[in-house]
Amino acid sequence: MMRLVFLLWLVSAGPLWASGFTFSGYEQQQAQEESAQVDEERRVVGELLSVDCSSKLKGQRIAVLIGEERTGQGSARRTNDGPLFDEINSRLRGLGLKTCTQQEINAQVADAERTAFLNNDMDAAIAAAGRLQARFLLRGLIAVSERRNPILDIDELFLTLTLTLLDRKGRVISTVSATADSYVANDTLQTALQLTREKADRMLAELYNDHCRQGR
Repeated sequence: MMRLVFLLWLVSAGPLWASGFTFSGYEQQQAQEESAQVDEERRVVGELLSVDCSSKLKGQRIAVLIGEERTGQGSARRTNDGPLFDEINSRLRGLGLKTCTQQEINAQVADAERTAFLNNDMDAAIAAAGRLQARFLLRGLIAVSERRNPILDIDELFLTLTLTLLDRKGRVISTVSATADSYVANDTLQTALQLTREKADRMLAELYNDHCRQGR
């Protein structure tokens, strides 16, 4: 039986070896494909960021509020988002947009108001925007679900980070999202932070493009 399996493998693999297949050649091809994907991603991001954006619009303040929503736990809640807030806020500023600081938001917007906004309460959004003198609000919502991996017998975390840009009247201007998974079920913010660092260029380029075209 083993001899038959071996012979069948030789027959099926024959064309590969006959055509000069090598593992090093395969790895080189994979590296070239990955490089092409990176180049294409940079091209798309550059195209999105090339949109005309007025200095007046860039000068309008944006307040970033971040929360977490876990499957089975009902409404979204505010999370201890310091590093994630800093990552998103600094990238927005790097695009030339004006944002509120964490200190300003903490001082001007109560926890209950932030929680209401994270759960789509537009009255809370309008009140928070007015208090912060912000024309736009960026809601970052981390949707989390967990399950037990039956093969590895460990907890697995599935995460979606959605960024939604609204004006002070509650009009949605842009929504972008990205997903990730982790085998460390209690490491939600670290996973979200890593996801943001990996996907932020494309996500925020799309958001910036929508903002510049529709935020007027």
